[in-house]
Amino acid sequence: MLEAAAFYEDYLYENESGFLEIYPCVSPENTPLEYESIRNDGLIHPMPVTKNATMEIAILKELLTNLIAISEERQELLARAETWKRMLERIPSYLINEDGAVAEWIDESVHDNYFHRHLSHLYPVYPGTEIEDCGAADLMEHFKKAVDLRQLGSMTGWSLAHMSAIYARLGEKEKAFEAVNMMTKVCLLENFFTLHNDYRNMGITLEFEDEKMAPVQLDALMGTVNAVQEMLLRVTKKKVYILPACSERMSRGSARGLCFFGGTVDMKWNLEKEICEIKIIADREVMFELMLPYGKGSQSISMKKGEVYNLRTL
Repeated sequence: MLEAAAFYEDYLYENESGFLEIYPCVSPENTPLEYESIRNDGLIHPMPVTKNATMEIAILKELLTNLIAISEERQELLARAETWKRMLERIPSYLINEDGAVAEWIDESVHDNYFHRHLSHLYPVYPGTEIEDCGAADLMEHFKKAVDLRQLGSMTGWSLAHMSAIYARLGEKEKAFEAVNMMTKVCLLENFFTLHNDYRNMGITLEFEDEKMAPVQLDALMGTVNAVQEMLLRVTKKKVYILPACSERMSRGSARGLCFFGGTVDMKWNLEKEICEIKIIADREVMFELMLPYGKGSQSISMKKGEVYNLRTL
């Protein structure tokens, strides 16, 4: 983390307005709409090198925020922490584009390309936790808009799994389930291996020139496991949410050994009866806020290593 911070201290530019900028940088594999025509020249990734990719800005903010928190317990870092605080203050805010979505680049000279499988600019929602940690609820609708605008026909198996996890973080439980449902229809084989894309080209995933080409790629398989866990258990720095995005089509079930920062969670639920049996086993001393399902509030939990906590919602 210290080396990464040292890199950015040297790499960032300060513009005329006093804000820091990152260039060149990349929003993985995507190209601003203005440069998509270059694809006709046979380039798979026509123009990925840009300025102020939202994903990299988000990761930089996360890095600096975490280092500043660490410096509060490490006296030898206090001097550098002042530099990090100044950097954090000068990082530009996320840009909202003309469609009301969080833009993929914090650069008004380029426009978003929605026909793309990557969802990198949703990092502050997933896999990051910035939006909730900072209480930026006003941005949530703009992040929802950004993922909603991604177009079918450009997806892959793994991007559908990624989309499902994002929707779960946003609390869009039926959209989260539907993304997994689409993936299983077009990218899942009978042996439970997953494909990069649909070899039948039915309009959900991207198409290769060789219409039968569909590489086996297990990213979607592993990503779907993660997406389902996000539907059942969401974890931020201080909170543990039970059934935060459980679809009505998962009305009853059970799960064991779901991990969070303080141990593991077992649960058994019935959505129709609004019942959930929860068992938490601490593998370290931990304090957190347990967010209960069905709008039943929350509980402040403090546990010692090896302690077991049981709860049944009524």
